[in-house]
Amino acid sequence: MNLDRRQLQAAATTDSETDNETESVTAALQAERSARYLQILQTECDRELSLVNDLLELQRLEAGAVQPVWASLDLREWLPEIVLAYRERAESRQQTLHLELPETLPTLVTDEQIFSSVLRELLTNACKYTPPAGAITVSVTPDDVTLQLSVNNTGTAIPPEELPRLFEKFYRLVSRDQWRQGGTGLGLSLVKQQVERLGGTVSMTSDDTATVFQLGLPLEPPVAEPKPGEFL
Repeated sequence: MNLDRRQLQAAATTDSETDNETESVTAALQAERSARYLQILQTECDRELSLVNDLLELQRLEAGAVQPVWASLDLREWLPEIVLAYRERAESRQQTLHLELPETLPTLVTDEQIFSSVLRELLTNACKYTPPAGAITVSVTPDDVTLQLSVNNTGTAIPPEELPRLFEKFYRLVSRDQWRQGGTGLGLSLVKQQVERLGGTVSMTSDDTATVFQLGLPLEPPVAEPKPGEFL
């Protein structure tokens, strides 16, 4: 039976619409694939750039080429700005973030940029390894000559044999990075070098209740050792 002209036109129109829809879906899939590949490339480029920058900074610290710029910090104003900037990240992962400060705090004379870098790295680290419903707590305890600052996060304990290695270059606890955040493996090496450059100390403990990074920073800049041939 022959189809009349209207039926043929309708069939042709349907075929054309189907072809257009197929082309649109194919184009959308290709665009989505391209966007995903570009995102992967961007992530990898960012990671490589971060690695290069961390390596350069670590080399400068190890060579003694980083000279602190000492300045007075009002910790009651300065610390909340740094710590609470991580609240949105923590909440997006169902984590809670607390800052515990005493009623009075002494003025800290330190290098603001270096101290900020140390604190941001420890907070990033805490967010990375804290599970959902976990807690991150930053607390400060001053005495007459030092500032004791701790970054505490709940989660799985780190095996004792791994604790000494965490400050080594490129050492990472990949199995505990449940957020797949990644990193260069240089963050804690930088923290150690930076804290020592400020005349302080950094240590860590870990058990079934929490992992704690403890910083000890002098309230005043350390007295520089005289170079050979120099006199105080």
